[in-house]
Amino acid sequence: MNAAGNGNGKVKTVWQVQVDTGTCSLCEMCVNRCPSHALFIQRQGTTEEILFNYRLCDGCLGEMFCEGHCPEKSVKVTRIPVQDLSDEPVSLVVGEMSTCQDCGVLFMPERKLATLLEKQKITPKSVQHYCPNCRRNHLVDSCLTITGQI
Repeated sequence: MNAAGNGNGKVKTVWQVQVDTGTCSLCEMCVNRCPSHALFIQRQGTTEEILFNYRLCDGCLGEMFCEGHCPEKSVKVTRIPVQDLSDEPVSLVVGEMSTCQDCGVLFMPERKLATLLEKQKITPKSVQHYCPNCRRNHLVDSCLTITGQI
């Protein structure tokens, strides 16, 4: 029996996730929808990376939540024969993190921020370059200024 066989002549297959790195915004929707935690995030320094561990993936029993919920349609899930697969998780996409203009904390992937700014209709774009804490402080200050309480 070869490494890809299971003893009955059939080739063993596993789920494989691929990401179109040109369209992926690192919105993390695929990670958040993955019930088996086969997709996960690793942050190191100023980068965020989405990784995939094929050993944990069950294809959501045919539903492929990561593929179905990707707003950019960047995720594709297929079955592949087991052969020369690394035991280590595979990097699917990597991106730089945005830095808050006030406090300097890393708070969101730059691609995600750019996508949100493109789609933004209500909130002023200027506050989007701040982490959630600083954004809240700026919005409260603006509200107080507008209402004359400052």
